[in-house]
Amino acid sequence: VTDAIDLHTFNPIFLGTITGVTIDSSVAITAPNDHTLRLVNLEGKFGNFTINAPLLTSGNVTSLVVGMPGANGAVVLNNATNNYTGGTTLQGGGLLVSNGGALGAGAITVLTSSGGTNITLGASAGSVTLNNNIVLTDNLNIGTGGTDNNGNFTVGTTTLNLNGVISNNGGNGRLYLTGPTVLNAANTYSGGTYVEANTTVNTNTGLGTSFVDIGYNDTLT
Repeated sequence: VTDAIDLHTFNPIFLGTITGVTIDSSVAITAPNDHTLRLVNLEGKFGNFTINAPLLTSGNVTSLVVGMPGANGAVVLNNATNNYTGGTTLQGGGLLVSNGGALGAGAITVLTSSGGTNITLGASAGSVTLNNNIVLTDNLNIGTGGTDNNGNFTVGTTTLNLNGVISNNGGNGRLYLTGPTVLNAANTYSGGTYVEANTTVNTNTGLGTSFVDIGYNDTLT
């Protein structure tokens, strides 16, 4: 997609796809009048919904919502100049980022999904550092690993370095570490942690305040 996207007369509306679509970095996106841009990839098997365009306050973007309950596709954010300040809400599917600036400022809030599938947050390539706090209402997969339709688990190959504090907000959301992860904050979430990939913890409470389940052949340091 290379044409400008102006949603300011809609309130609210989702910008979405059921196929693999890329929005070019030259595209100007204007959010609806409630200043919230909503992105969704309804069907992941057809490819990612990739946003190379900047998400800017000058384009009416104050906050971002990714996914909806029942969606299973991934949204990829690649622009390091995103400057929205109202935070990012995850409510279905997955969110992949290629750099630490892609999520602007404000916390990442994980809402309740549906269909028994956890929401995913991961790096789209290489190693990415995020400074945003994370607030769990439901479970969250950290990393790009997961289970296929045959029940086979594959560990993600990209790394997330998380500097923000992970906490709960009225729920007992758990963390599933499905790809290499580095936890650098004194986290307070209480739902428990499943370590399914190599994980480095740099504080005494990096894994929250509840149980930790370490998978076979996985390393916790």
